[in-house]
Amino acid sequence: MAIADPHAKGNYILSVKTTIIGSKVLNPGGEPLGKIEDIIIDFRNDLVAYAILSFGGAFGLGDKHFAIPWSVIQYNRTDQCTVIDIDQDRLANAPGFEKRKLAGYGRQYLG
Repeated sequence: MAIADPHAKGNYILSVKTTIIGSKVLNPGGEPLGKIEDIIIDFRNDLVAYAILSFGGAFGLGDKHFAIPWSVIQYNRTDQCTVIDIDQDRLANAPGFEKRKLAGYGRQYLG
């Protein structure tokens, strides 16, 4: 990601949260993909690991969520949007997860 610094701590996380969370997401062709609803921090190394993309649905109903690796995310400061290089059709046909189930994943995978 263009604004990411793998060694940054502290205020960097605040910047990520206020800049990225809630931002619209487009692919490089300008197609809307949804919005970033949350970020996942790997507390073993204090780095942002994933952004949670909400795709499809309306008013929070029927949408799918995807954990997008932080390394593939770009932020367009001019347009104030997140850019992910993936087609709408690929997301539409991919299995996502329900956001309410996300809270239960962390403990079993972080040991």
